[in-house]
Amino acid sequence: MGIRSVLLLMVCISAFPAPQANAQFVTLEGRQFMVDGEEFYPRAMNYYMILASPHEPVTPQNVQSMYASPGRHYDMTVGSWIECDSEASCNTQLGDHFDKLVEMGFNSIRLIGLGPFMRKDGGRRYTLSVAHQITMTDWANTHVVDLPPDFDDPLYTRYFEVLRNVVSVANAHGIKVILLCADDASQHQDIQLVPTVDASAADDYAAYLTRLAYELKDEPGLMAYDLWNEPIWTTLDYSMVGLSKSVVCEYTTLWYDAIRASTQDHLVTLGGSGFQELGSWDPAVMKLDFYSPHYYPEPSEFDGYNMANNFERFKAMLYWTGAAVQMPWIVGETGFTAEDDDFCPQNTIINGISCHLDDDDDKDRMPYRYGNEGEQAAFAVLSMDATRQFLGSGYSWWELQNSRNSWLCSPTDPTWKPGHYGSNFWGVLKYGNDVTYTDPLLPPWTSVQNRWRDKLVVAELEEYELPPAPTGLPAPPPAYGNWHSLPTPVYRTYHLRDEHDAPVVHALAEAEWKYLPIDNPLDDPVSFWDQASSQSDGTVVFHKPLPIGGYNTPINPVQISVHASGAASHHVSGAWPDGTTLPFTRDLLEYAVTMTDIELVWDLGRDYKAGGELTVVDALIHDSGTEQMPVRFLARHFIHLTGEFRAGGGSEVRIHPKAIFPDCNSPWLGLLAPPPIVPPSIKGSGEELPVSGNLLLRFLTEPSALNAYPNPCMDRVTIEGLPEGPLTVFDAEGALVHRAAKRADQLVLDTSSWPPGGYRLRIETPEGPHTLSITKVR
Repeated sequence: MGIRSVLLLMVCISAFPAPQANAQFVTLEGRQFMVDGEEFYPRAMNYYMILASPHEPVTPQNVQSMYASPGRHYDMTVGSWIECDSEASCNTQLGDHFDKLVEMGFNSIRLIGLGPFMRKDGGRRYTLSVAHQITMTDWANTHVVDLPPDFDDPLYTRYFEVLRNVVSVANAHGIKVILLCADDASQHQDIQLVPTVDASAADDYAAYLTRLAYELKDEPGLMAYDLWNEPIWTTLDYSMVGLSKSVVCEYTTLWYDAIRASTQDHLVTLGGSGFQELGSWDPAVMKLDFYSPHYYPEPSEFDGYNMANNFERFKAMLYWTGAAVQMPWIVGETGFTAEDDDFCPQNTIINGISCHLDDDDDKDRMPYRYGNEGEQAAFAVLSMDATRQFLGSGYSWWELQNSRNSWLCSPTDPTWKPGHYGSNFWGVLKYGNDVTYTDPLLPPWTSVQNRWRDKLVVAELEEYELPPAPTGLPAPPPAYGNWHSLPTPVYRTYHLRDEHDAPVVHALAEAEWKYLPIDNPLDDPVSFWDQASSQSDGTVVFHKPLPIGGYNTPINPVQISVHASGAASHHVSGAWPDGTTLPFTRDLLEYAVTMTDIELVWDLGRDYKAGGELTVVDALIHDSGTEQMPVRFLARHFIHLTGEFRAGGGSEVRIHPKAIFPDCNSPWLGLLAPPPIVPPSIKGSGEELPVSGNLLLRFLTEPSALNAYPNPCMDRVTIEGLPEGPLTVFDAEGALVHRAAKRADQLVLDTSSWPPGGYRLRIETPEGPHTLSITKVR
């Protein structure tokens, strides 16, 4: 008789080893971050720092004087000054900022500004941007320090010491760090972060990441490595957009594995642009622990900067992420520009010039300043609530304090004017008051009474209570199928189907409409990008654009793109005919999969996979799988076995928490035509890294009286030791060749008409199935 094994259990095994003892590393369990067994919900502030040194150039002989400073626009800095002049004094200033963050309810920072650049000129050298003193009080200039190929060079050694110091200070103040590994160089014409120009550059970046992770492997204050900042915007020529999804998969796999070569205690993410990059940097194909899209409210002149529509569109972005992203995710950046001050605080005068953020009101309006501080506070609460509601695992705000960019160039420069800036109003803090500067060459901390003032959002942040974790996605927000809430007639309807002719849900479609000026057609046109998500039946509906004053209303779009997770995108100039069906072929590795009433017969092995959590309810496995080809249940974080789990004699079952990721070799991830429709298959494929904690269940066969002779047989075979139960015989293809009810302990079967080959006899009993192999020779 076979063994009937009934398991009433839940197996919850993490794919990664336990953190070091007494070290408070952040781990992932399903969609939750954990620290010492408690849920850790990252509430992060994007925090900007720079490297500084009193020397120019920085050399191996003076490199020990290099340190990390808070961003030059924090506190009461004006223009180019840095308020701290050594690692010790900067650590004090960092501590003040981190304490303020903790008071506001933040427990993390996303650290930007300290990563190296990769030069695009003259080879693949990494460089650091270092601020240095022009005079004793002026830090206006930065210079580039080329890092040598040797990671053991004093320049690298000191750089890694600086990073460890910042992470250590943050940890001491109760702050975890998400580190942007390499910096965005889009503002530098001769320096760009280009690790995906070709495979060799990607390999160079992987080598750097391996060493970086090795240097920081013992830092519990480090939460995660952020591989990239918004690939779509990183390079000046937007070359990152055209990469196929298979190449994106390969590069992120390379970089993820490079970090894993040095540490298992830190997580890996990427700060993408979400839906804007779905045609290339698709989270469904990237090898990450969690995803960090950057979503901002985007006031649109095409609806008159309607803030209610703007917020509904923002919620549609978040809902799409919760529905379409098959891994844990956090909002990596969001914010709202606001300022209530009309002019600078009293006495804040520099050389007789008001230092108000916008002295001439040139930018004190939409779309530069979104609204007032009350609206900023309301958006912060709305965005935090929506992130949690739509399955987000964390949240990050941009940024700590308003910027003041007008003093980045000299007042003697003819292009300079007060209030010229590009990033003001974002902060939750604004500048302090009661400050007098009588001479710009005096140290900027002269007469400083307070370095910042709270905006109204600070009180909301301090009092905010995180809602309970949701059990699933709610109904989509009203704007989900029509992101801009266009009240216009329908323009086109498209139908999205997968290779199994099932609807493709939560795909994203974009249409570009161009408005031409009426008075002067030679002026540049204005583009309006409309987005729509596919509904439960796989339909996408585009509405006609709204008319706006001074422009001709477009009749047809310039282009339409339709993207779906884990599949190559569709793109057309103009538009497809109304009612067109767009096919998608994909092997999407879903995050959460539930399998119910699994029954395996005669399989030589099968994999059931989930990217995050696999739930198996009532499984019956008999005579299936071998040591070489077992039945396997694979999931990244959790495998839940509930109800009955039964297996017949000889079956082998393996329950694996594995590092399951997408398959980079899937042809439909490239820029190719979708392959033909294929039969349904078990979802999921990908690389499996060896990890500890695998559970093997091997079901042994008890001695049984069931026997067949002669075996092999020719015209007849006798079956002995029959248990009670119906009997069936199948051929090697699974076709039924005989059925009978058991009437005696012995049964003679006429096999004269059976073709030669292998057969399987099966008897169902209350204890489970009994099977026996029979061979017919002629």
